[in-house]
Amino acid sequence: MSGLYWHERVTDCLHDMHFTACNAETNIWIRAHHNVYDYIAVYVDDLVFAMKDPKKFAKELEII
Repeated sequence: MSGLYWHERVTDCLHDMHFTACNAETNIWIRAHHNVYDYIAVYVDDLVFAMKDPKKFAKELEII
């Protein structure tokens, strides 16, 4: 049950941060941000992100 709760929590957080799940692969999240795209890949309990300012994003996640 904790795995399901974690997935739901991550989904809620990413939605709140204006990310949208990719239609073809729901574990890839995308958001347009200042004329560039931010990408997050979720695999089990790991996150991989590609964006212009990853340190700022990591700090945002710490707050949540």
